[in-house]
Amino acid sequence: MVGLLGSNGSGKSTLIKLINGLLVPSSGQIFICGQAPGPETKAIVSYLPERTYLPDTVRVKGLLSFFRDFYTDFDAAKAEEMLQKLDIDPSSPLKTLSKGTREKVQLIMVMSRRARVYILDEPIAGVDPAARDYILKTIIQDYSEDASILLSTHLIADVEQLLDDVIFLKDGQIILSSSVEEIRGHPPSVRRLLFPGGILMLTKLISHEWKDTFKVPALLLTITVLLSAASLVYFSVADQASAGTDLNVRNFVLYIAYILILSGLSMILTIYFAIRFYKNLYTDEGYLMHTLPVKPWMLIVSKLTIGTIWFYLIDLLLVGAITLITLIALPTMAYFSPEDLLELRTMFQSYHTIFTVPSILFLAIPVMIISSVFSLLTIYASISLGQLFSSHKVLASILCYLGLSTILSTAMMLLTTPTTAGVFILQSTSANPMTDFASIYWSIMLISLFANLVLCVPAFLICNYVMKRCLNLD
Repeated sequence: MVGLLGSNGSGKSTLIKLINGLLVPSSGQIFICGQAPGPETKAIVSYLPERTYLPDTVRVKGLLSFFRDFYTDFDAAKAEEMLQKLDIDPSSPLKTLSKGTREKVQLIMVMSRRARVYILDEPIAGVDPAARDYILKTIIQDYSEDASILLSTHLIADVEQLLDDVIFLKDGQIILSSSVEEIRGHPPSVRRLLFPGGILMLTKLISHEWKDTFKVPALLLTITVLLSAASLVYFSVADQASAGTDLNVRNFVLYIAYILILSGLSMILTIYFAIRFYKNLYTDEGYLMHTLPVKPWMLIVSKLTIGTIWFYLIDLLLVGAITLITLIALPTMAYFSPEDLLELRTMFQSYHTIFTVPSILFLAIPVMIISSVFSLLTIYASISLGQLFSSHKVLASILCYLGLSTILSTAMMLLTTPTTAGVFILQSTSANPMTDFASIYWSIMLISLFANLVLCVPAFLICNYVMKRCLNLD
């Protein structure tokens, strides 16, 4: 057991963040079991930060499942036994627990791992004597016997009898490194990770992201379905506008309200995933996520995958629902003669030549999916760029989004306009207008797909670079 000692502000927490990959060193190198901080070291390091970093939205049993999935050395039976001793109900939501109980849950999670190294940052600071005794007793009794503990504290008197080695810091410098007594033993060789390429951990991240974000998007999807069903019933039974009626104001207002509400629900979904990305990776919860044995790109891909699924489902529902409601609502808002209705029916029937099953499967759906990916990556990249500012990071993220959206929209226009214009020119002499329209439409969709794919790359690289090279959690 090694004590990292020093007064407040001496650099203890900064050094610990560097060891755990939560800060990027400006110079020098750090090695844990011969490796720089990364997924390999995070798989063998159990880290307790100085703050409570557990998300409020999960239950204790959900936390057990989370640690079991990502840490192969996690002893769930041991954790459950410790929870039982403290009369902590695993089905309790974390937000209902007191601050002290949440801290104990966090300590149990950390100490229930059979890790090679335990790094505990100020575990006894700011707690009452009874809680302090429990924490120290837990640390002594429940850590793996062949492991090392690096314990940071400025309360030297409380831990001096427990330590084997001590390192004193002052103003970011080591002023003394000395042995207190003979070290208990040497750690065994480093275990190999279960996944050489990261696929296993990526699937676990995606699974937990789905479970953690399911409720809000599912609620929005349900509201959209119910509202669309109600609108469908209303406009189906509503009287059609009579001849001489320019506009049925009531039906028109209801139709516009329907469109605005659906647009609002889509906007809420966007804001939800933006807040989720920021809160989960760049606030206190980042201490949990960035100390998982995964690479930064896996965190991005997991959130991108789930966000894209929900964006696509909502967009698909919106397109279908609005199209159907519009067709049914039009005759109730304004008068259409039998000839007008026949012309509309003929026009929509002719769309079958454009929206064939193969074209929808192989082009329309991919375009919608890639557009969702592009929209999310623009938001994620903006939030990541905002973290490079020393203060007002949320405001900086919003400004970055405005700037980045402008840049990417301009790039999109530069990529698509020349080719689109060429398509219109080439097709302008067609003798078949509908064939002409179909060719132009799908050519534009293909160009849009390519442009979105190209512009997704820099947005993704921005997120990955900030997390990998510039991460600086407060």
